[in-house]
Amino acid sequence: AAAAAAAAAAFHTFNLVDCEPNEQKFIANPELVRMINTVSRNDISRPQSLVKLSSGEVKGFFLLNKPLCDLLIREAKRCAKACRLKLGQISLKRLGLHGAVSRLALQCIIPTVGLSAEERYDIEGSVIYDGDRPLFEDYRYSCDPADGWSFSGSERSLPTHKDDSMITINMCLGERFTGGSVLFEDIVEIEHQVCRGIVHPGNMRHKITPCRGQRFNLILFLNKKSSC
Repeated sequence: AAAAAAAAAAFHTFNLVDCEPNEQKFIANPELVRMINTVSRNDISRPQSLVKLSSGEVKGFFLLNKPLCDLLIREAKRCAKACRLKLGQISLKRLGLHGAVSRLALQCIIPTVGLSAEERYDIEGSVIYDGDRPLFEDYRYSCDPADGWSFSGSERSLPTHKDDSMITINMCLGERFTGGSVLFEDIVEIEHQVCRGIVHPGNMRHKITPCRGQRFNLILFLNKKSSC
């Protein structure tokens, strides 16, 4: 019971410490920056309320641009290899995409799903890899060990936790996987689909159900800017 309570209270934050970082600065792909900057609210399809619980509302949307998702995966792999980021977490700042993706979130996603566009947010974000094998052969980890993934054979799952954010945007970029839905408050399970984004309050308890294969997600943590 004590372990379950600790898991329920756990908060997820981004581990932004690089593992064996390469001194050479990674140069962002200008085509990817251009693709992100040209996304408009018209590209955010089927915004909807997925579920309302006492702890908050989960919203969803689809990004009508799979080539963008595919290129973001390729660039995340290239960055991880070039900078030797071995934990499966490639920050948007390291990718050179923080400004472009922040604009996408604040000007396109947030207002389209019905959240206030008047709030001013600080955004931390990463492309997250989790898989049943390391991203590259010479890498040790298949998932960031700081996240607390549990493994059973070829399946992995993420225990119940909360995010260190006011709002979380979790968008599945793709690759080859099965399972890995998000289970909110042990009540409602929402399936991850490629190019689909899930938006929820960071303090809603959630976990990742058993997953197989390899997967990339774009995770954004939004918190209100301090007034000072």
